[in-house]
Amino acid sequence: RREPIVEKYERVFVFFSDIVSFTTLSMTWEPYEVVDLLNDLFTQLDWLSARHGVYKLETIGDAYVACSNLPFMGEADER
Repeated sequence: RREPIVEKYERVFVFFSDIVSFTTLSMTWEPYEVVDLLNDLFTQLDWLSARHGVYKLETIGDAYVACSNLPFMGEADER
């Protein structure tokens, strides 16, 4: 039996974003409109992440995942 890979950290913040009805939206909008929307959204989230010392983990489709206060982030990065 394999043990699950689990780690516990105090005060870690995880941010998940997802656009409601994105699949429907992407079927009705022109492709360039969808790309513009995602580019604008992710550009703003990247800027905010950099400004506040938040680590972007992943962007998948319309989802954005970020976190802060990870152990590999220095104490100066804790917010």
